[in-house]
Amino acid sequence: MQFTASQAELGKKIARALKTHFSLMDQSGMAIAYSGGLDSTILLSLCSESVKPYTLGISTSRDYLNAASGTKVLGRETTLIPLEEVDLEKYVRILTEIDPSITRRDIGYELVLTVLLDSITEETVITGQGADELFYGYHRFTEDPSMTNQWHMDKLMKETLPREKAIAEHFGKKLVTPYLDSGIQEILKVSDRDDHFSGQYNKAILRYAGMVFGLPEDVLQVRKTAAQYGSGVMKKLKLMDSWKILSRS
Repeated sequence: MQFTASQAELGKKIARALKTHFSLMDQSGMAIAYSGGLDSTILLSLCSESVKPYTLGISTSRDYLNAASGTKVLGRETTLIPLEEVDLEKYVRILTEIDPSITRRDIGYELVLTVLLDSITEETVITGQGADELFYGYHRFTEDPSMTNQWHMDKLMKETLPREKAIAEHFGKKLVTPYLDSGIQEILKVSDRDDHFSGQYNKAILRYAGMVFGLPEDVLQVRKTAAQYGSGVMKKLKLMDSWKILSRS
């Protein structure tokens, strides 16, 4: 991958901020929601050996295959939560009870977090939440060069994060979101939209930070797949009667 001088400078600053964030964190008794993608692999590379990775997915899903590859690179091993054995109907009910206004669109990705939080034994869980919004990770940003991340950041802070905090509290858990560290958000205030793109790749600044941490090229070039699709959740969800009759949009 090719990076501009601005991307390199910002990437180095993000790497330092993340490293500082983890150095100040008491990581004992923690877990990490690990998909094998760029965001979670960078976070796992900064975690101590005491932090346990968990991956939700069908055994043949993209997330599980990426997770197996990513943990091998880092010399770690993830705990697979087999989606084949999960009662998604139960978790749809839990989600709609926690947030009656949740939409069909949001249920898909929130199911991944909900199942993970109920399955993880540790009380504190590290997630990569915020990376897609801050670093222009969604595919729609690539499709529309005029789109900024402002709407997505507003939704994240006002709607998604409060909901996910409520989900965590339901299961007696606490979420840690390193990418939403105030220092990282401050660094990115001086970035331009173009700083987040390099050729066919988005998240250029974060990819450079991953390079600083010594991640191999194949990890740095992993493509973004939304959690609900990468895990196989949507494939299973669409077969359920409760999903078919859920009329919210």
